[in-house]
Amino acid sequence: MKVAKLVLRAPAFLGLLADLERSCDVIELHLSPDHPHVSIVTYGMQDRSCIDVPKSSDMVQSFSCERAVSLRYQLPHIRLIMKALAISSKVVLRCSSNGLLLLQLKLEKEDQRQMFSEFYIVPLLDD
Repeated sequence: MKVAKLVLRAPAFLGLLADLERSCDVIELHLSPDHPHVSIVTYGMQDRSCIDVPKSSDMVQSFSCERAVSLRYQLPHIRLIMKALAISSKVVLRCSSNGLLLLQLKLEKEDQRQMFSEFYIVPLLDD
C-alpha cells in the first residue's frame, strides 16, 4: 500500500544528493502531510545534517502523503542511481507501508522518446 508519492525535477534532486556529506552511511526520509512535508536527514561519523523540502519548492512537481512516515535507508544504495539520475528529467519516489522505496526515473532521448528505469530500495530495520 502506497503511503507517499513525490514527483521531483531530477536535476534538482541530483544536486540535493550531491550536496549530502560523502561520509554519511544512512539517510532518513521523513514524509508528512504537514509542513515541511519532506525532510532528509543524513548521519555520518561526526555529523548530522537535515534538509527540509516543502511541497511548494520548485523541485517538487507533485506531492501526496496519507500519513507521516520516517524511513531509513543505506545512502550508498541511493547513490547508485546518480548516473541514471544525471540523464533523467523527472524522478518519482514512492514509499509503501512496509518501507519499500521505489525510485522511477524518466529518461528522454533526443528523438523525444521516453524511457523509464526503476530502482527498489529496502529500508533498514530498527535495531
